[in-house]
Amino acid sequence: MAYTSVQITANSSDYQSQMKSAATQMKELSSEFKLAQAQANAFGTAADALRAKAENLTAKIEVQRNVVSQTSDKQEQLTKKLTEQKSKQEELKSKIEAATKAYEASAKATGEDSDETKELKDELDKLGQELKESESAIGKTETALSKQATAANNAKADLANMEKELEDVNNELKNHKLNEFASACDTAGQKMESFGKKASVVSAGIAAIGAASIAAFKEMDEGYDTIVTKTGATGDALEALEESANSVFTQMPVEMATVGEAIGEVNTRFQSTGTELEDLSALFIQFAEINGSQVTQSVDQVDKIMEAWNIDTSETANLLGLLTSKAQETGISVDTLESYVLDNNSTFKEMGLSLERSINLMAQFDANGVDATTALAGLKKALNNATSDGKSLDEALEETIGSIKDASTETEALQIATELF
Repeated sequence: MAYTSVQITANSSDYQSQMKSAATQMKELSSEFKLAQAQANAFGTAADALRAKAENLTAKIEVQRNVVSQTSDKQEQLTKKLTEQKSKQEELKSKIEAATKAYEASAKATGEDSDETKELKDELDKLGQELKESESAIGKTETALSKQATAANNAKADLANMEKELEDVNNELKNHKLNEFASACDTAGQKMESFGKKASVVSAGIAAIGAASIAAFKEMDEGYDTIVTKTGATGDALEALEESANSVFTQMPVEMATVGEAIGEVNTRFQSTGTELEDLSALFIQFAEINGSQVTQSVDQVDKIMEAWNIDTSETANLLGLLTSKAQETGISVDTLESYVLDNNSTFKEMGLSLERSINLMAQFDANGVDATTALAGLKKALNNATSDGKSLDEALEETIGSIKDASTETEALQIATELF
């Protein structure tokens, strides 16, 4: 019996590609084992079935050893990256300390309004922003490293389980414990398909699989492959994601490829699993369908908005509802609205506007033909003019933005803003 090649490209640098390749090969091996088992049951002996299982496990173990190697290498890369990021962060802290001393010395010697002091203040602010970005990057790397450590440990555990199962099968084959093997056959398929298990494709036998079943398998397979590509998940983690995809797929009239896209992207962006992952994925699929947008882009943009505004995951539904409502009210596309809000979030925060008010205002800008970029640039200019007259930034913001911020409606805020520009 010829088994599928289990060679993983040794010189590939794409980790997700490696994981996808491993999952695909595991799936093919499981499929081949089903055929070999069916043939052994129909035409061979129990010993033939045992030998087929032993050969299949041997091939799977070779693939799994490559998975262990890849996940461990990825973990080492992330550990090195984290070390480098923390080293750069310490360098930034030293620069900030030196810049702070220089600024304080200049302010004392030449005054806070001198060109020298202002330049030093700008440099200090720039370093402070770099430090914030560094802290954010370190946090993301630490999260990724934690997930990768779990993936590496799971891969090692899966390998140990496979090796133990092979040992048991070899002992069984050697001693011809046919009765014991017969009773274990019923659960063999479940044990052997920890990679690439396709729970919704069930057949009474190889010969009974028709064209419809094959088409369904291919559709499910496409969705599962998308999950692997987006998450890099393997073993138990991959099986849990596939189960969530199955749950969403059975509840919604959409293609499995779309479900896989949503599951993979939401899991990656929000680190959600289980029921939360399924609920959020269903929400984003509905959101994309209603607004004519792409699932991946929608998840990406919304995640960035929530991160920028420090919005909890539990508020995702409210945010999607607000974006949809304003898009329908004004005719602006959600993609454009999301980009406006995300690109200008710093300006909105400076003005003291909430995320909800910012979304409303940007939608009104677009609906009334006011170019958002021009409007915000004009607003910044108004602030600069105010501060050049000797007013502090806080005073200028309060004077220039106060009327917009305190407006009773978004329409009134738009009218005031337009007059200011």
